[in-house]
Formats: sequence, structure tokens, C-alpha cells
Amino acid sequence: MEKDYLNFTPGWLQIPNGYLTEAKKGLKDALNISTNAALYNRKNGKVPYTLMEKKRVEEYFNSIGVTKNIWK
Repeated sequence: MEKDYLNFTPGWLQIPNGYLTEAKKGLKDALNISTNAALYNRKNGKVPYTLMEKKRVEEYFNSIGVTKNIWK
């Protein structure tokens, strides 16, 4: 059975549809990853975060106006 880690699905769901492509790029840059598969594994809590990665994700969401309920 896979362990579920912290995920940012609640924050993702707050991104307006017109910004999803931009958000993918911004979050991949923030997490220093390059593939959509890696992003979705992070978004869905399949990979643990370092404290620095968690901070960078929060900073990205804050920069696009998502400030509450980012994590689950």
C-alpha cells in the first residue's frame, strides 16, 4: 500500500482554468522538476516534500492569489 504525503490538491483546485498551463510551469520550476508525471505525483501526495519545497510551493500559490487551504 502506498503512503500518502502532504498534497496541494486543494490549492490546485483554486487556480482559475485559464491559468492552469502557467501554473504547471510555475510549480514545476518551484519544485525543480521537469515532467507532468512528477508534478502530479507531488500534487497528489505520492512524494514527500522538503521544507524548502513546501515553502516554494506556498510562495508560488501566494504569488497567484491563492493564500488559503493550499495543503491537505
